[in-house]
This record gives sequence, C-alpha cells and structure tokens, in this order.
Amino acid sequence: MIERNVDFLTKAEVKDHWVLVLAAMRKEVKSFEDLGVFELALRSQSKNNCSSRWILRWKLVTGSDGKPQKVVKARLVIRGYEDRDYESSTFASTTSRWGQRVIVSLSVENKWKLYTLDIGTAFLQGLTYSQISTMSELPEREVSFDPPKGSEFLIRELPKFKTYNPVQHVLRLLKSAYGLRDAPKAWRTALDRCLKKWGMIQIVTDAGIYCKYFQNKLILCLSAHVDDLKVCGTPQAYAELKEVLEKDFGKLTEKCAFESELEHCGIIHQQHRDYSIVLHQNHYVSQLRPAEIPLALIDKPEHPLSQETELFATFQALLGCVGWTAQTRPDGCVYISALQRATSHATVGHLKKLNKLLKYLRTKPCGLTYRNFGVEKLKCLCISDSAFRREDPSCLAMRGAMIGRCEDVEGKPGGVFHPLEFFSRRQRKITRSTFAAETNAFADSIEISRVITQTFTAIQFPTESMHQLIEREETGRMALHLHGVVDCKSLFDHLASDETQLPSESSLILVLAGLKELLRCHSLKATWWINTHCMLADGLNKGLISRKALRDYGHTGVWEATGAMKKHFETSHKPIVSCKQDM
Repeated sequence: MIERNVDFLTKAEVKDHWVLVLAAMRKEVKSFEDLGVFELALRSQSKNNCSSRWILRWKLVTGSDGKPQKVVKARLVIRGYEDRDYESSTFASTTSRWGQRVIVSLSVENKWKLYTLDIGTAFLQGLTYSQISTMSELPEREVSFDPPKGSEFLIRELPKFKTYNPVQHVLRLLKSAYGLRDAPKAWRTALDRCLKKWGMIQIVTDAGIYCKYFQNKLILCLSAHVDDLKVCGTPQAYAELKEVLEKDFGKLTEKCAFESELEHCGIIHQQHRDYSIVLHQNHYVSQLRPAEIPLALIDKPEHPLSQETELFATFQALLGCVGWTAQTRPDGCVYISALQRATSHATVGHLKKLNKLLKYLRTKPCGLTYRNFGVEKLKCLCISDSAFRREDPSCLAMRGAMIGRCEDVEGKPGGVFHPLEFFSRRQRKITRSTFAAETNAFADSIEISRVITQTFTAIQFPTESMHQLIEREETGRMALHLHGVVDCKSLFDHLASDETQLPSESSLILVLAGLKELLRCHSLKATWWINTHCMLADGLNKGLISRKALRDYGHTGVWEATGAMKKHFETSHKPIVSCKQDM
C-alpha cells in the first residue's frame, strides 16, 4: 500500500551486502557492551531464558557530502513473548496528540525555534533491574537470552566475553533491552529522572509534557514520545537541556524546523522566518497507492470482501494507512471514521470509496497552520457540531469538534486559531432528536476542552497541583477562558435562559444543568450561536458538504464567523462551593 525507498533487507540483500551487515551487527553488539546491558551467567542457573533475532533494515542518513545515502541498521531484539517473568506494570506514557500540538503552539506564540532530539539506543539506557528493585521494593528481575544462531562469534569478539560458550553460558540481562515488555517503562523512568533532576516540572494533565522555568517564567517546554523529544525554548535553556541529556545518554541527533523542515512522529514540521509553523503529511500521502480491484468485481459494489481474503487484507492495510493522515487532515476525518465502522462488513463498494478518498487526499494537499497571534489576550475555543439521522437504527449520531487556542477579541468568536484537538466520532449515548445529539456532543467536547485549558493553566502556574487546578477552574481563574460555539439555536437558548428548562427528553436535564453550572462558575466563560453556514465543525460530521472551509482553515490558520451570531455569558460569577465549606 505504500512505496518506500528504505525497508527491511531481503535474504538476497543480506548476502550481497554482507560486509555492511556484519559491520552493523558488530556496532549493535558493541553498544550492548558499552552500556552494560548483559553479563555472562551459567545456563544451569538460568530460570528465565529467551531467544533473540536480528532485524536488519536500510536507513537513510546524510553523508559527508550532504547527500542522503543508504546504510544498514542492525537491531538485536529479544523474543519477549518467551519471557516468563516480567513486572505487572509495564505502562510507559507518551505525549497525547494534542499535547504534541501544544509545543507547536507555544513555539509560535513565544517566537522560539522548534527542535527535535533523538536519543540513540534509548531502550538500552533505561534503569537497571537493581535500581528498579530498589525503587519498587520488589525482588530483582531475572531474565537472560541467547544470541541469534550463527552470531555467537560476535559475543566472543568482545574483550570481556572471550570465554563465552553457548553450551555452558547465557547472557544475563542487567537492564531491559529491545523486545522485552518492560523496556519502555525502564527507559521512560530514566528519562523522567534526568529531566526532573535538571529542574523540569511534569504537567499533571499530560505526563509527557515537561516545562522549565526561571523566576516563574516559562523558558523551555518539551514533549516526550519514547526517545523522540520535541522542544521549544530560549536559546540558553535549549543549550543547557542538550548538555544535560548528552551527559546522561550520549550524543543526540538534533533537527531544527526553523526556515527548514523536520519530521517528527511521521509529521512534517515547517517553521518560517516569522516563527509560524505548518504541519502536514503530504509526503506520506504521496507514497500511498490505491488498491487494485479485480475486473470481475468492479461492477459488484455489494460483494463482501470477507469472501476475498487477500482483498480484505488489502482494504484493512490501506484503511490503516489512510487513517494515519487524520492527524493533520480534518477534512478527511468523517470519511475515515465511516470506513472504519464498516470494517467488519466491508464490501467492494467500501474499497472503491477508500480509493476515492485516497485520490482526494493526494490531489488536495493540506495541513495545519499555526500563525502568530495578533493580540495578547487568548482563549480556548471549542467549536462543536453534531449530525442526527432519524433513520439510523443505531441511534448514535455523529459528532465533531475543533478545539484550540484562539485570539480573544470582543464581539467575534474567531480569529487566528491554533488547532490542538479535532475529531469525528460517533456519539457515546443514544439520541432521539437533533437537540439531544447537539447537547451531548457539546458536553463531550467541552470536557476535552477543559483538560486543555487546565494544561495551559498548569504551564502558566508551575507550582499548581491538580487540586489547585480544579479550584482555579471552579472559581473562574484559568489561564485561558473557555468559549463554546454551536449552531443549534435551541441549545443556545436553553443555556442562555435564567432557569434550566425541562426538555422533551427529560434525561437531558442533567446534561444541561451541568453545562449551566459551568457557565455560572465561569469554567465555561461564554457560549456562541452562529449560523450553520459559518460552522467550521460541520465538515467533521457530514460527508455531503464541501470540504473547502476546512481546507481554507488548514491553509490560513484563521477562522472567521460571519453573519448572524449571538453570545451569552453569565454576568454574576457563582463559584462552586467545595464540600469542606458545605460541612
């Protein structure tokens, strides 16, 4: 489904390029020795032994002449499924997708250069099993492995392992390695300790975001995705961060997006001279190829793909590839969501629609633009919309939302708008009317928006705990005011009325009362009603309307609502009374 210039080596390529392969293997084994990953142990005393294998890939690197060239990368991977002894908790957090975009937004706002740092051999630099045992107060973990067959001589080439005999010995691990389930957590813990030792603060709402302050002023912010760090900050703070990381983890691979571009987590980041940033995946989309449909099935759209095993696998693979583009292509989200729901009963017609969607993405390149704000006062903007179809037997309406930071200008809801989160999903609750669909969709979108406002509040006030953040929200003292936008006039009227009216669906009274309380305590500062024709989120839940509004927003980074609109906010602030005060 995708054309790549670099991929896994075939058996023929391994044979033809054996000199390069052998050098790559030696380099990998040497890194295991240098980082103190294993030691010799008697096989008779090993209670938990695993086998291992080589993964050989072509990799593009920049040569001495500045041109890209292909080299062989060898990875020694332990077969973790053979491991019988691993800790019960192996979760290692990574930054959320909206958390990654927070770094981009801060980079543009503060006019900081955007960087990525790649830490080599990260999974070999995690905490040792001895350190983990001391921290957790649990017995030290025991696991060993055998090198791949035919690679024993590479172990004996190491000075400390000349006596290695595969019949008598195993390689006992002192720390986790590639392939084991606890490797990500061991590495993540080591990185966390390093960053906090330097004085960085972990944001409570997203464990993958870290901030550095000087005299309570933000000077650097980063997001951690395994061994890839996305960083923005002052030149001095960034230089200090590099020095700290290189001291603990060795040489880093650095890339800068300023007046150039870099790829991070599959997304191209381009930063212009004015510090504005564009995110896109056009390079990835251009590599995708449509699925070939047999001539005998082209005129049979109802034919189930389940009867064509190979074609069904092709549909799943291509849908997974196209689904990846939803990170930067909100204009395609509603179609991707619809096709994903049809996976279990996919037909030839669905495959043809998938090819059509891919053609659209290829011929209409787009991305996300983060422009410089024209004003200092900002707000968190949540544009929510829903589409209800009475004939849908599931009674689960579509909902879509666009959430981000926006200029806070009196008299208009929009302006320069940094997208942080957007989605096209089915409702979580059964709905029986358009009003119910719009109300539930708005409530769900506001909950996500509240987390984002809490994140920016935690960044602005570094000493705040989660309890303090909640208290700030309940008293209306957030770093960003939250504004919600809908095109449902009846929902807006319910929220604008002094008393919450009982709707025809009585269960909605709880949802409406909750939204009304958010307005009164200023957690939700204001709600806007705008005409449907100006609704940006309309294209996130309806496939029949034009994609132009979403594409224009992606190109410009500006959303301006025109025509009729109304705004409501509670003039009297009524903070939520805590339980302690009630007692």
